[in-house]
Amino acid sequence: NKDLKTTLDAFLKLKNNNSEAELYIFGVDGIDIPDMGIFYFGYVDNVIEIVSQLNIGVNIVSSHREGFCMVILEMAALGVPTISTRIYGSSEIVKNTSVEEYTFDVLSSSQLTFSMKKITLLNDNRYLKLRKKVYEGALMYEKNKIIKKFELEVL
Repeated sequence: NKDLKTTLDAFLKLKNNNSEAELYIFGVDGIDIPDMGIFYFGYVDNVIEIVSQLNIGVNIVSSHREGFCMVILEMAALGVPTISTRIYGSSEIVKNTSVEEYTFDVLSSSQLTFSMKKITLLNDNRYLKLRKKVYEGALMYEKNKIIKKFELEVL
């Protein structure tokens, strides 16, 4: 369950304090509400290509469960931090991309709103440092590094 309701609730709370905030939703169909800053992209083949053209400050994953949450890693490769639920499938990537302090409990729109506000309140220098740490964390998942780690630990 991707739990779009929690994300929408939190975004609308944030929107009350930040009228310029926009929410881009991928993976589900819906109707754009430009007056509220909500835009649906539906299912797309190359999220990274589209995201790199948008000014996205943070990625939100409000899933109840995940296997290996690829979208966190994809966004991290672009230096985009993720606010994610505290679930097993996301925990390793969240830790490695330096965004653990922005996680929230499943179904908690108030915690998600708090994390969203926390990131929006970072000054430019701190936000750029966070983006750099997120990108560096994504590098841990390069194919050659994973193969080498596997060889060292298993073989």
